Order: sequence, then C-alpha cells, then structure tokens
Amino acid sequence: MALQRRTYRLRNSWIVALPREVRAHLKLKGGEDVYWHVTGANEVALTKHERREGGRPSVGRLQRELLLGREREERLMRRVHQVPAAAAARSENQGFMRALRHLGFGPTWVRDVQRLLIEVRDAVKWIEARTRAERHVVRHRARPPRPVDAIPLPDPPSSPEVVERGADTSGRQAPGVPL
Repeated sequence: MALQRRTYRLRNSWIVALPREVRAHLKLKGGEDVYWHVTGANEVALTKHERREGGRPSVGRLQRELLLGREREERLMRRVHQVPAAAAARSENQGFMRALRHLGFGPTWVRDVQRLLIEVRDAVKWIEARTRAERHVVRHRARPPRPVDAIPLPDPPSSPEVVERGADTSGRQAPGVPL
C-alpha cells in the first residue's frame, strides 16, 4: 500500500507527516521514538525498534487479522439469525417496492397492489379462522326420515248432473253452462 506525503523544510530539518494508517500499523503514540532504516536504492523503512527484523512477512499478524475477520463474520451471522423473520421480510419487501418505483411503476400502482394484497391476506385469515372453527364443531348425523303411512283420500263428490250433460272440465266454460 503506497501512501503519498509531501515533505516540508523547517530550518535545518525535513518534516514528513505520518498518515493515520501508518500510525495505527506501528501503534504509535505521541512522543515515541521511531527509526529510519535504509533498505536499498531510494527506499527506507520506518520502525519502532532500533534493530530491524528481516525475513518473511509476519505470519502472526496475518493470523490475527484472519482470526479477527472470522470473529466479525460470526458476530454478524449471530445478528442476522437474531433478527425476527418479520423484520427480514419487511426489509425484503421495502427493497422490492424500491425496485418497482425504479422501474417506473408509480406510487398509485403500488398502493393498488398493496390494497389487493391486504384484501387477499384478510380473505386468507377469514378462511383459516373458518376452517379452525369448523374443526371444533361436532357435526351430528341427520336422522333418517320417518316412514309415513299412506292414508287413502276419499273420492271427491261428483255431481250426477254434470256427468250426465258431458260438461268439459278442461278450461273455461261458456257462459250460462252450469257446472
């Protein structure tokens, strides 16, 4: 990682401001001594120790960074699993609505869809409540119908006059014709 800084001359000294990243990497505090080591052509190294250690890169530092990264990942996964499913669904729904607005579906369309969604949810709740209530109702068997005894009806009285004249009993009669 290359961090550029400008040098300044103050009387007989040259001043270089140390970036925040370098101070954090060396764990420097104000007033501490630092050492410059000439490493090669046009290169120097800044350390906290008088004697410079050479060789391989610090495996311990890389292992610590890896361990810190894994701990952070575990912490974040625990947070994700602690969030209730409703909050996750709400976040997903908000992202979906934002995408719809981005695609050009205006707020009125979104409101119509939301109303329809509420109606569907209400209908589903009503159906679920009804099925739950029906499960608890004990249904009785209907009794079979009772047998009815046939009672013979008397013959209607027929007038001997009407039968003798041959009156037509189907439809209207002509005026003056007795029944």
